[in-house]
Amino acid sequence: MPLAENRYSRPLDLDDLDARLQKALSGGPNALPRASQPLPSRSRSPTLGGVELAECGLQLGRMEEADAYDQLVKDGGRPLYPIELLNDISASFPRGPIRGPMGDLYYVTGNPDKYQELLRPWLDDIATGGYFNWWWGGTRIHYPWGVFQKQWKRWTMFRRWQRDNRDLKEDDDGGFPAYLKAEKRYIKREYSERVAAEKLAELEADPSRLKQRWEEYVQEDRRWQRHYCYESGVTGNAFSDYVDAVKRRLARHGFTCSFELSQDPKQQGKLETWIEYFCFEYWWLDLFTRAIERRQQQRDEVWQKLEDTGMLQSFETAKYIKTYEYTMRHEAEEDMARAALERSQQNAKRIYIETQLDQRRLSIPKPERIRRLQQGNREMLAAERRLEGLKKRSALIKEFKLSSDRLKDAKRDAARHRILLPWILDQIPLIEAELSRSEDAGGLDGTRASKTIKRRLDDSDGDDSPRQTSIEKRRRLSPRPSNSTVVLDSEIQQKEPVPSIVGGIEETLPPEEQRCSRTREPPAGHSRRTRAAREAASRVQVRHHCRRKPLALTSSCPHNVSKGYPAKVGRKLHVADDKNAFLTRAGAVCYVQLYLVQLSAAD
Repeated sequence: MPLAENRYSRPLDLDDLDARLQKALSGGPNALPRASQPLPSRSRSPTLGGVELAECGLQLGRMEEADAYDQLVKDGGRPLYPIELLNDISASFPRGPIRGPMGDLYYVTGNPDKYQELLRPWLDDIATGGYFNWWWGGTRIHYPWGVFQKQWKRWTMFRRWQRDNRDLKEDDDGGFPAYLKAEKRYIKREYSERVAAEKLAELEADPSRLKQRWEEYVQEDRRWQRHYCYESGVTGNAFSDYVDAVKRRLARHGFTCSFELSQDPKQQGKLETWIEYFCFEYWWLDLFTRAIERRQQQRDEVWQKLEDTGMLQSFETAKYIKTYEYTMRHEAEEDMARAALERSQQNAKRIYIETQLDQRRLSIPKPERIRRLQQGNREMLAAERRLEGLKKRSALIKEFKLSSDRLKDAKRDAARHRILLPWILDQIPLIEAELSRSEDAGGLDGTRASKTIKRRLDDSDGDDSPRQTSIEKRRRLSPRPSNSTVVLDSEIQQKEPVPSIVGGIEETLPPEEQRCSRTREPPAGHSRRTRAAREAASRVQVRHHCRRKPLALTSSCPHNVSKGYPAKVGRKLHVADDKNAFLTRAGAVCYVQLYLVQLSAAD
């Protein structure tokens, strides 16, 4: 899969990142307080103090995040934020307790609210409620800022989902060799140089032990995912049935755009893959929703059984019995009932000895002996029933608490997923824009663009027309004289000098430079690519910045803007119909690109 082409996705140099992390840890804005010395390497210091251990843990976490970022980008995922923010984000979260040089403990409070909104879609763990018997399916990282690892785990699970729903038996994850390579990276990252060298030597000498672990754990987990995690709405065995099920699921959640999936996920476009991932996460939301309904019913049934015992008092509500106060009170009741049972048993034993075994038993009238035996037996049975009732109530209360916790987990997972899904949806227009740029520049860089997706915008303004396909846009925006919205005055172009904007100040080029700029021809073989680039750039700028009523340009439009002299925001540009109009920088570039396209079309 190609690398993600958004501004947050760039190939990662792990060696360079490690060097920058070492530099940051040796002293900088993210260094822990009271850590005046640089972080010693593990090979030099076998006994690290609390500060050094905290620094080491932070550095290892950053390296794990960087590795997950690299894997995610290489597989076509979309990281949440730029990798350059990793140091600052990881340092903003609280750390501790940390044992200082004098043995005292302290915490680093950080500033967790600084990036709270940025990390919100991926901040919490995913699917922590346990919804399958033999497979967890959740995503949990022991430090909250590990969002790249969460993203990578979910993306890996989705890639498997893709293959399972296409009946592709073999995974495309590299198998055991890739697992072996990842294990080596882990050893190098987690251990000192000496220990890592020993472990790597053992691994190279006998990789069968690692392969056994891979088969017992990794492949077993993979088999359970294949068993549990699949699109359940498929009505047939054909791939088209799976595509229809995906469309139905998305339509139930209000996503009604048209798209087509590919039988081979490797040949599928970036946008279609992201929409399929959108469906994958909606499958999980539907799973959480069904779990909420099922667990709510189970909780209500357990509560009804608890009420039917008749052992609940009026103040013992569903909320109260989950408190710590009630737990202590209930345990005290059980202890007293258990003690009462022991006393009744001892009393019954004493009565039995006095009335049945003692030599003086005959001195007691027989009716009295029978009465005392019956009374002792009744007291013992009553104590037993009391204790058994409390035990039954305790079991029902535990079951009720467990069902309440499971219901709470499902609600939390569903609420957490409702935060994640809007972020996934917001990525679709960004991907469309990236593909639009790739499609327009396809003749230059050879990038294969996905098919254009028609999206229905419910919140569009009344003045804006519905979106059109890329072919219709190209026809509408093609530089034909009959349909062009740009008015060029050829007479003024020949008579008036062309101003150049440098640093926001208009300058007039000498006549010799103007003449050269108009008459100079590009080298052979270069003009076609230059013209194609100008046309592609003009279409992109028009799509994104020129949807309002067009303004006519005169020949005094700054010709040298395309040479690297952009107009500052708010600078006046010469416009034919409105002399006082102000254009932003993007608008200025847009009109200038239209001007250049018209020149190339005239050539």
